[in-house]
Amino acid sequence: MANEVSTIRLVAHRKHQARACEALFRLARCCFFRVLRPCESTQAKYRIVEHETPRQTGGKHGKTSVLTQKSLARSRPAKGIVLILMLLAIVLIAALLFYVLNLGKHVNGRIVTQHSADAAAMGGATWTARTLNAVAMNNITTARYLAAVNVLDSLPTVTQATLNEQSAYLEGIEPSLGQASFSNTRLNSIIESELALLRDELLEEVALLEPVDAMFDREDITQTTHYPGSLWEAMAATTQISVSMMQALPDLPQQHGQEVGLANLVADGARGPFVALLPLQVSLPFRYGQHPNTALRTHLDDFENPVKTGRLPDWQDHPVVNRGPFDTVFGWRSLASLRDPSGTGSIPGQSATDGINSNVTGSFGGRPSNDPTQRTSPGSPDSYPIAYRTWGTLSGVIGIISEFAERSRRTSDGQRRGNLRSNLTRYVTWLSATAYAKLNYLWPELGETQPNQFSMPQWNTTYPTGVEEREDPIPETAYFRMDIKSRYHWDDALFMASEDSWNFENRVLWDSDEDPLQTHFVLRRPPRWWAMAGPVAVDYPHQLSEPGIDIRNIDGNRNRMWLYAYPYTVLSDTSIGIEPTFDADGNAIPQDVYFVQILVFAAINENPVAAGPFSSAYETDADHPQTVAVAITNPYELLNDQNREDLPAPVLLDTGDFNRLDLIGETLEIREQIRQFTKDRLTVLACARRSSRAMLWPTQFDRTRPGNRTYATAQAIVFNRHSFDLWTPMWQAQLEHVDPLDGWVNVAADASEGDPGPHVDSEDLADLAAYLAAIEPLAEISLSH
Repeated sequence: MANEVSTIRLVAHRKHQARACEALFRLARCCFFRVLRPCESTQAKYRIVEHETPRQTGGKHGKTSVLTQKSLARSRPAKGIVLILMLLAIVLIAALLFYVLNLGKHVNGRIVTQHSADAAAMGGATWTARTLNAVAMNNITTARYLAAVNVLDSLPTVTQATLNEQSAYLEGIEPSLGQASFSNTRLNSIIESELALLRDELLEEVALLEPVDAMFDREDITQTTHYPGSLWEAMAATTQISVSMMQALPDLPQQHGQEVGLANLVADGARGPFVALLPLQVSLPFRYGQHPNTALRTHLDDFENPVKTGRLPDWQDHPVVNRGPFDTVFGWRSLASLRDPSGTGSIPGQSATDGINSNVTGSFGGRPSNDPTQRTSPGSPDSYPIAYRTWGTLSGVIGIISEFAERSRRTSDGQRRGNLRSNLTRYVTWLSATAYAKLNYLWPELGETQPNQFSMPQWNTTYPTGVEEREDPIPETAYFRMDIKSRYHWDDALFMASEDSWNFENRVLWDSDEDPLQTHFVLRRPPRWWAMAGPVAVDYPHQLSEPGIDIRNIDGNRNRMWLYAYPYTVLSDTSIGIEPTFDADGNAIPQDVYFVQILVFAAINENPVAAGPFSSAYETDADHPQTVAVAITNPYELLNDQNREDLPAPVLLDTGDFNRLDLIGETLEIREQIRQFTKDRLTVLACARRSSRAMLWPTQFDRTRPGNRTYATAQAIVFNRHSFDLWTPMWQAQLEHVDPLDGWVNVAADASEGDPGPHVDSEDLADLAAYLAAIEPLAEISLSH
């Protein structure tokens, strides 16, 4: 019986287990389908029971389906599983969201901090570069002011002399208008039209000079130019500005870099922002006129080379690394020497004696450009440069005056107006000579007698027929000259008959390409009129007689206009239709070209000394009592040894011994010294810091981080690749790869132990030093960005 009972119990237990397993299976299946198919039909969720309903009056008997409570209870699954799964999903999504937000905040903070460090480094370095450029420009400006002293002080005398001369030329050209009577009517027409245009231009030049001359009569220019006038006050102010900028330089890059770096951090809402530059102060030793150390003082004499030659002072000049701004930036240089490889200056393949013109000794003002006997000119194919020279601010200021005067003769787009035939003659020549004479008072040329007088021209437009009877020589005669070259003889019927058979010759004109019809004019040959070098020396055009030269009077008995002509040979000249020809052996055959000069008398200068600056040591009043001359005033007359110490002086870098003039072979050593100077004194390290706590759940997300701050570093360098000096305003700043941190760690440690100054907190600086020391072993990885 006991066994039966045990068996029954076992069976019942197993049945109970089976039911339990079946229930669990159903529950799992229900949960599975609820998750995968939450929108099942009502037929699958509830049990439907159909029963009959009584037929109502007038109705129909039928079946009604109802959902019984018992069946509903049996079909309802286990409750709460969906809520549990949803809560788990929400927790996972929230954790992922927290991670993304915190990571994004950290990455964004790292980027902004790095940008702040970059901006701070560039801000500090750029401030230094701009300061050095401003000081360099001030030095150049002072050199220009010194040049302007001489140029402006020369303008009254030069303007008066030029107005005198141009007025005489205008008066002298009037008797020749309409008087050309050569046998060739085409040539007469050309002469008349060119002289008419020349007269119109002289009228314009006189109109330009008259108000300028009147202004100098009213205004005393010496109040501006003579020491201690307003120009000298401007130079003193410019020098003081440079000194002040260099004295303020140590602190301002730090302040400027911090402002730029903090602006980025504050705009990003960073907590606890901090920015600093190392070194804390820019240390650039410099020289100036009032330096406490007399050995480091600069002087007014340091401007001599920049003003005169465009080079730096002798102690600073170097042909490679210190060439100065006038050479490297402004390009104020020109060829100083040229060499003709053949040694003859002739057209290749033809000697200087080929042709019938071998016995011609000269011409009025030079031969045509393609004459084989003409010496090689700069830029010709058979010459090449072997050196160049620079020019300084004095030539630069003279060029500005010349350009200003020329500007009135051009249109708004820079083109020359009309068919201009002349320039302002000797205006620029006299201005240059007088300005250099004045500069000689400040920096004398040893062993040379310099001009100290200016001879004013006294022009007479009467032709000097009795010049041989004068006791005083005529130092110069002015005439107008027009040069023509032709492939036909001047007496030939085909002379100037076709446009391609003749052309104007513009050998001595700078702008002949711009205006091919421009006319040469005004040539002076002291001490006698048109005296030519060589065995023939005559005084009058109508007396000239030389083999191969034809000279004719072409205005009748007025004796003011002549034709001077001779032939020469060339290999080709396409401008007048002469193409190269060759003999049976392939050698070029010389061909004849006819050179014609039209000479028109203008005036003679009856002042015994030629117009312009001259030295009284050569021409004294006792030798020429009728000389009309004025003294070339000295704008430096009040300067003496005492006040020279107070004069403007350049502000220059104190680069020690490496900046002296050395041999070019030692340039590598000098460059290495410059690189070391740049690394030690012109390199900055910017460091930026901010709080970097996690935005959400910081106790969990920040528990593995050693600190709650983000640091970033950036390094910038200031350099000048043109010329390493405070004359050349080409200083630049740029970011570069951070150097090994051992040097910066020492700089930060030294700064934290001393006085950090008003712009950096000592605790922040100590924290920075600790940070740099901590990352030094991993600097290559930590600083890669």
